[in-house]
Amino acid sequence: MEDIDSFSDIDGITSLIDACDFIITVSNTNAHIAGALGKKTLLLLPKGKGRIWYWTSDKNKSTWYSSIQIIEQSFPGEWEPVINEVRTIVRGFISE
Repeated sequence: MEDIDSFSDIDGITSLIDACDFIITVSNTNAHIAGALGKKTLLLLPKGKGRIWYWTSDKNKSTWYSSIQIIEQSFPGEWEPVINEVRTIVRGFISE
């Protein structure tokens, strides 16, 4: 969205996230905003390097935000299975 400065307009980003049906993201501010808003969120998480400690999961759910579903790589650098899982989940969201 050209009207929102994604680097210095946190209110604009928050409003945009809140207007979405669901969010797909990696570990960044968007994930935390979506989680705080209770927005249905898919978080793509790397295995090994780049994985942040607070994204521990119990049955692929965030410890911190109940609306975030974590989809973690099985092997470092292998994103295809993650993307395929996201595709399946999104199809389910769309058919709801």
